[in-house]
Amino acid sequence: MSARIRIMAEESDTLHLLQLVEAEHRMGEDADAVLRLGAMIMAAGTGGYRVIRAMKRAARALGFDRVEAVISVNNITCSFHKGELFRTIVVNRDNPAVDASRIEALENLSHHMGSSYTAEELHRELDQIEQRVGKRWPVWVQALAAGLACSGFAVLNHYPFLEAVVVALAAAVGQIVRHSCARRHLNQLGTTAMAAVVASLMYLFMAKGLAMVGIIDSPTFTTGYVASVLFLIPGFPLFSSLLDLSRFDLFSGLSRLGGANSFESVATGVIAVVILALLLDLALILLGRFTISRGIRV
Repeated sequence: MSARIRIMAEESDTLHLLQLVEAEHRMGEDADAVLRLGAMIMAAGTGGYRVIRAMKRAARALGFDRVEAVISVNNITCSFHKGELFRTIVVNRDNPAVDASRIEALENLSHHMGSSYTAEELHRELDQIEQRVGKRWPVWVQALAAGLACSGFAVLNHYPFLEAVVVALAAAVGQIVRHSCARRHLNQLGTTAMAAVVASLMYLFMAKGLAMVGIIDSPTFTTGYVASVLFLIPGFPLFSSLLDLSRFDLFSGLSRLGGANSFESVATGVIAVVILALLLDLALILLGRFTISRGIRV
């Protein structure tokens, strides 16, 4: 009788262990789905509070009791709790870029998840978003918007009309270069520096050329450089970091504020423009020593 009881107890322990393993496996699949949602919305460039909110909605729909997440610029550390089980996962995403269309689609998905959702359904929805949802505007529209924004700054600072047009053209070309480098997954700092240099050179050559043929007066190079590279200022990431700080999410806000999407990009562009301006000024000074008002000395 005691042997039979012992066998039944062992079978019960084995069954309980199998159930525990199955529950852990199912929990891992659910956690991976929630973390994939968080990683995708983080890679789209939104603030940390939106990432946490979307993950908590999805986790609640998949039956988790509690989710604790820490968000940085390109990293998520998340702990999932379900009953007596818990799991901590870390995920990294390189080169986050702003994609408002994808942010909207992912937030709508997290809003409409019901309690009957499964990890497989969530993965299926995320696959569809990855395949179908892209940037809303083509590159030429982005270039036009960058040019108009920078020229608007020039007009507000009392630039002549033609100089504002030159600023718009330079900024548009710089935005196209920036998009081309980003599409090829080049280093973000190098991409910013390349776009700044191209925009500055475009402004310099066009403004100097128009001044030489007498169409415009001597252009204001110092402020013209600044106006032509304003499209490089990462307004969306800076705004997201301030929102995180206003919600007292200091880690996410400070990491995003000092991350590659904000101050480093601005600093890189400014340094590149300053170096370029110094080199061009030096070249003009050297050229002036060999020229007079009537032309080159012979």
